[in-house]
Amino acid sequence: MVVIKIFGVKEAIRIIREKGIDAVEKVEKAIDQETNKLQTEVMRSISNGINAARAFDTGFFMRGTMSETIGLTGRVYNEVEYGGYIEYGTSRMEARPHFRNTFFKLKPGIITAIKKSVI
Repeated sequence: MVVIKIFGVKEAIRIIREKGIDAVEKVEKAIDQETNKLQTEVMRSISNGINAARAFDTGFFMRGTMSETIGLTGRVYNEVEYGGYIEYGTSRMEARPHFRNTFFKLKPGIITAIKKSVI
């Protein structure tokens, strides 16, 4: 299983909640949009070898990439049993870190989108 979770900083969440329900809803919407974007880009990376080397057979791994947003938490994950081996590698196989590389590539835009939703 490969799971990367994006959590807000507790202090930031406190400030957002202090701004009221409208601000929380706007941030939740931004997190949902950015989580979906991250899922799409991870799937593109797996399929096309964009942010890590392309695996020989990508079908189940790519189609198994899912996302969900619950409140102020966005989650992009893959539950295929061999997903961790692809993401982190093994003693016999080089890592193909599609999730991590894609997240770090999109991270500045994710932060910007969340900040804009509060302003």
